[in-house]
Amino acid sequence: MRLTVNDPLAIPGLVAALRAGECVAEAVGDDGVDVLFPWLGGGSDARQALVELAFFARSWEALHPGVQIRLESAVA
Repeated sequence: MRLTVNDPLAIPGLVAALRAGECVAEAVGDDGVDVLFPWLGGGSDARQALVELAFFARSWEALHPGVQIRLESAVA
């Protein structure tokens, strides 16, 4: 899944937070973060992963005023 962030300076902190939450996260370009869920391969539901990532993104935005995160269901 891909997150697009409106503030490139926020990306390192977002990547660190995702990794702390046991996600595999990697900055992509100036405004993107690719996110993989290690547990998703075990038959888990991709929709559930998207819901959890959306919740995480909204919570992270709330702690970082001015940062906006857009979620994509698949890596572009």
